[in-house]
Amino acid sequence: MRKQADHWLFGAALWLLLLAIIASLVIVQWRHSALPVAAIAAVLGLTILKGRIVIKHYMGLRNPALTLALTSWVGLFALVALAKALAPILFH
Repeated sequence: MRKQADHWLFGAALWLLLLAIIASLVIVQWRHSALPVAAIAAVLGLTILKGRIVIKHYMGLRNPALTLALTSWVGLFALVALAKALAPILFH
C-alpha cells in the first residue's frame, strides 16, 4: 500500500512541476511588456489546477464539500488577482 501511495504522490509532484513550468513559460513570453488578459487568465487557471492537486493529493482531503470549499478559496484569490490586473485597463 505504501509503494502505491508514494507512486501517486510522485505523479502528482510531476504534474505540479509541469504546470509550474507551463505558467513560467507563459509569463516569460512577455518579459518587457504587460501581460495580456489571456495570459493572466491562463496563469491563474493553472494556479487553480495546482491548488486542486495539492488539496486532493498532498493534503489528502477526499471529502467533496471540503475540497470544493478549499478550491473555491484558491479561485477567490485568483479572481482578486485578475481584478487587480484588469483594474488599470478598465478604469483608465
